[in-house]
Amino acid sequence: MFKNYFISAYRNLIKYKVYTVINILGLVLGLTGCILIMLYVQDELSFDRWIPDADNIYRFESERINPAGSISPVVKAALRARRDLLDYFPEIEAASRLIDHDVVLSNQQQRYFETAWFVDDSFLQVFDLPIVAGDKMSALSNKSSMLISASSAYKYFGDQSPLGEVLQLDDQRDYRITGIFQDIPQRSHFDFDFLIPYDETDTLYGFGYSESWDAVEGYTYLRLAEGVDIAQLRSQLPQFLENYYPTQLLPTGRELADVRRPLLKNVRDIHLDPGGLGNIKPPGNRQMLVTLSLIALLVLGIACANFVNLSTVKSLGRAGEISVRKVVGAQRGQLTLQFLCETVLVSLLATAASMGLVELLLPTYNDLLGKDIVIAYFSDLTFLISLAFIIVAVGIVSGLYPALRLASHEPAQVLRSGHGSSGKLGWTQPILVTLQFAVSVGLIITTAVIFFQQLFVNDMDLGFSPGNKLLIRNVNEEFAREYREQLAQEIRQLPSVNDITFSVAAPSDLVGTGFSRRVSAPGYRDESFALYPKSIATNFFDVYDIPLQTGRSFSEQFGVDRFTWNSFSNVDGADISVSSVVLNTSAIDAAGFANAEEAIGKTIQMGNVRFEIIGVVGDFHFQSLRSAVTPNMYIFAPEDHITLTVSYMDGTDPQQLSSAINETWNRMIPEFPIAIEFLETNIEAQYQQDRLQFLLFTLFASLAIAIACLGLFALASHSVLQKTREIGIRKIHGALSLDIVQILLTQFSKPVVAANFLAWPVAFYAITQYLNGFQYRVEVGPLTFIVSSLAALLVAWLAIVFHAVNAANGNPADALRGDF
Repeated sequence: MFKNYFISAYRNLIKYKVYTVINILGLVLGLTGCILIMLYVQDELSFDRWIPDADNIYRFESERINPAGSISPVVKAALRARRDLLDYFPEIEAASRLIDHDVVLSNQQQRYFETAWFVDDSFLQVFDLPIVAGDKMSALSNKSSMLISASSAYKYFGDQSPLGEVLQLDDQRDYRITGIFQDIPQRSHFDFDFLIPYDETDTLYGFGYSESWDAVEGYTYLRLAEGVDIAQLRSQLPQFLENYYPTQLLPTGRELADVRRPLLKNVRDIHLDPGGLGNIKPPGNRQMLVTLSLIALLVLGIACANFVNLSTVKSLGRAGEISVRKVVGAQRGQLTLQFLCETVLVSLLATAASMGLVELLLPTYNDLLGKDIVIAYFSDLTFLISLAFIIVAVGIVSGLYPALRLASHEPAQVLRSGHGSSGKLGWTQPILVTLQFAVSVGLIITTAVIFFQQLFVNDMDLGFSPGNKLLIRNVNEEFAREYREQLAQEIRQLPSVNDITFSVAAPSDLVGTGFSRRVSAPGYRDESFALYPKSIATNFFDVYDIPLQTGRSFSEQFGVDRFTWNSFSNVDGADISVSSVVLNTSAIDAAGFANAEEAIGKTIQMGNVRFEIIGVVGDFHFQSLRSAVTPNMYIFAPEDHITLTVSYMDGTDPQQLSSAINETWNRMIPEFPIAIEFLETNIEAQYQQDRLQFLLFTLFASLAIAIACLGLFALASHSVLQKTREIGIRKIHGALSLDIVQILLTQFSKPVVAANFLAWPVAFYAITQYLNGFQYRVEVGPLTFIVSSLAALLVAWLAIVFHAVNAANGNPADALRGDF
């Protein structure tokens, strides 16, 4: 029986070649888009699934509640939090901190600039890393031991075993390699190659904050015992903080619960729920996954709608065949099953073709996403089950209504009329066409808004000049500090260099720009408020083309301008010291000054330091436009400066300049490599995720629109064909070709108009949610909606006009004879 079904299906596919090609092409495009999205979503959801017993591993985080009520997530924790957590919660089996430091690692042959991670000796009890060489139990027991990844072992020692070998950090500390672990998978929220035991007594890397709750320096991970009720444990976190958090760190008049909120986040949720700034790797976007999954359903839904429409159209020509089958004894259920077999066969063919297309597109797709997605046909059971489900679901969903409609023909009526068609498409066609238009209009509106937001971000004035800036990041390291000034002067003398400046961080730095400090403005604001200290050199504003609104910048001529943290204290009664400060516009507003001119000469106080306001600059963006400009206080604290900015002339070859600076560095500090970056590259990286989302959304939205247009083209062809006799009669009665085209356009414009009532509210909600992620965003007016709807209407008109003109120009006699 099934053999006969498939033979019949094959014959009908060959017989109706045009509809078959359009049907399969639409399904191929829809399935290809759906599978590509499914692969991306599956990859994003698989982050950190490789970690054994990940359900019991959590990261301790917190949220800072600002006076205005806004929340600042903090993914790092105070160094002493580990000890206090272990002391308070018996449910915690093990805990470990991870603290990163940029270092120079060397052996007798190689020397590289690396990131080393200092961890507690319990780290391997929290994370069961796959150790390929060495003793896991004792690998981190000695403070002079080191674990390295397999790729780093090969990098430094080639094919030789590195166990027992020594790597030197910054030419000052020797660490003996006691173990090798497999490389951390790409699908992980962290990435490290060198693990070193954490030593609280080590002052070389600044580990002097272990007793302080105010020093948020590292990441803290916890392994909970089996069966722990995580909800109950979370409910105890506020009391834990009350027991251990020093009250003197609280702002005046504020309760701990109103200042800080402790959190526990499962390790598998970190990638898609990253919290605040400071994550080890760029995080994912859960909202984007939901959006793409919705688009995948829309793409597949439009393809299925095309299939239903075209299959229903095709059924009009098979009424005679069905009637004959019924006359000779075929049951309705048998006929329904037969046509479902046809649709499943089409779905199978489309899936096979789409998988071939996916394989062709996958290398380019991976390059676009920066991933290494591979389809594991024989090992990825989830993918295979999903693919099989799609084949069957698409076949059944797409074919059920046409199959029931075909099986419902009354043979007596069809055979009596002498026509193999009833000539009616039923109620499904206008509904499906309207839904297709609604999806298309909604996607056009959303894509347009995302496009204009990207243009807005690209063209927005950042408040400083980012062009022609090169950054040297390691000028404040122990090995470079004594050469810093001499190095800067020699770089300044290079022919293509305009100027150089120092700072604690550069614009675009997401981390390292300082935590907020509580500040008071006596006489202007009763309660304390938060400002973000940023140390800069005297010429920083000049190099970055940041104009002063009023006042002056720092100068070496005024000793009071220089600030040292050694003079700062939060202890009541400490001797008052005096320094100078420059505020931005947001800080002026936060302090309660009426304007910049009023602020000049006034003072603000941070701890025991009284700052005189000597200048005011406009707001400029240290961070992405997704974040609001923070109220900043700029100080001149040279010992904080870890970044050297080199401003170079227009027309300079950046690579040649980089080579020249590298030569200067190597002449002074040949033992250590230089760390060079370009500012514009860093700024581009801030928006890389947004641009990727825009590309993905545009790609798949365009695919959905293209599939809808494909189906519309075929339906327009059939609709015009159905009206050929009517067109002939109208022409005999004197109708012009233009009149006929107008009639057809009017009829086909109705679904577009109806679609707008569905599309506009949904699109408005979607773009509102998207734009809410930006502090600075484009304004969306009604013109965007109107133009997008007109674009969809234009596509419909083009499809109709293409077929209508041919029909209107035909010979009416041929139409009346049925020769069409």
